Formats: sequence, structure tokens, C-alpha cells
Amino acid sequence: MKIQVRRGVFETNSSSVHCFETADKHLFDLWKAGKAFWNGKGIMEAAEKHYKERREQAPDYIKKLEDGTVPCPTGEDMESLKKLRYFTWDEYCCMFRRDPGGVNGVCGVYGIVEQEYTDAKGRPKVFFGWSGYP
Repeated sequence: MKIQVRRGVFETNSSSVHCFETADKHLFDLWKAGKAFWNGKGIMEAAEKHYKERREQAPDYIKKLEDGTVPCPTGEDMESLKKLRYFTWDEYCCMFRRDPGGVNGVCGVYGIVEQEYTDAKGRPKVFFGWSGYP
């Protein structure tokens, strides 16, 4: 049997679907507080250019967000959400929801994983992602 070693890869022998990342705890906390965005490559502090680009990519969806009428998108709003390059924490959770109504008013998700740890250099980090069955 051939063994392949891949650095930076988390792999299980599971039939579930999962996606995990690590981030500096400071950035993760900003993201959860609505002051940072995730772009599929990592978390970055929010800048005006990010807000501007979001408005250009999905203007109707962003207007509904600003009006407070889209707690967890479905249908057309979900399609608009998928056009964005920068996601809030709530949008990240909504992207992986399982049932349209959510749970207790909160977006239902496959299962968001969030674990704090300290790296080898003593820096606070967060291991996060989602896991579940399609």
C-alpha cells in the first residue's frame, strides 16, 4: 500500500463532510463580532473596500441585511449570498445550514466546530470549521 504524506491536511476515515481551518484568535473574535470577514482563504479585518465590494456583488441582499430583513437567507437571498467574496460569521454559518428554518431562530448548520488552542510559539489560535452529513 502506498502512503502519501501531505502537510497541512486534516484527514479522517469518515463518511461525513468537513472543512476546518485555523486562525489567530484576535481575528476570529473580530469576525464573530462583525468586524472582520472570511474569504475562503482566511479571516481579515473589515475594510471599507470589503463593504463596497459586497454591495456591488449582491446589492439586493446587502440592502435586506442592512434593513434587518434577512436573518438567515433562503432561496434567492441564498443565491445572492453565494456571489459574495467576503462573509460575516453569520453568513458562514448560514452557508452550511441544514434546515431552512434554522434552530431556535439561529441558522441551523451541519455543525460548527470552534476550539481555542495555543500554537508552538505560544500564540492564541482557533481551530474552526463545519462538519456533518450531506
